[in-house]
Amino acid sequence: MKLSENFTLEELITTEQPYPNYPSSEYEIMNLFYGANYLLQPTRNVHGRLQINSGYRSEKVNSVVGSKPSSDHKRGAAFDFVTLDINIETVFGWCVKNLTFGQCILETRNGVKLIHISLVRFNKPNQEAFISPDKDTYITYKPITNV
Repeated sequence: MKLSENFTLEELITTEQPYPNYPSSEYEIMNLFYGANYLLQPTRNVHGRLQINSGYRSEKVNSVVGSKPSSDHKRGAAFDFVTLDINIETVFGWCVKNLTFGQCILETRNGVKLIHISLVRFNKPNQEAFISPDKDTYITYKPITNV
């Protein structure tokens, strides 16, 4: 199912984990639609191809990958991607300056830099931008002030 000009539902639910990973509600699919159209597609339009590493995660997949139980991925409201055509730091800076988001995080996992971006969140801070060091912990974020 096509969600935006360049992103499909299948692409945003693909996982390397051997467990079912399909949204269980229209709400989760709606979040994927909004993420594709308001976060991912605008980024691709300006900066070229993106490789989605993670979008929606089922409860089981989220647990197996070691993510927080409260992860926005479980609602289809967060996306991890790498850039294919341009420097990822440039794309991160553009996202922070031009998109409306909950969190935008430049992370390094196993030596690979990626961007985690989420939809706006209710009853939580938004427009949070961080750079995370090369650790598998989500505690060590440093706020970005001059992006």
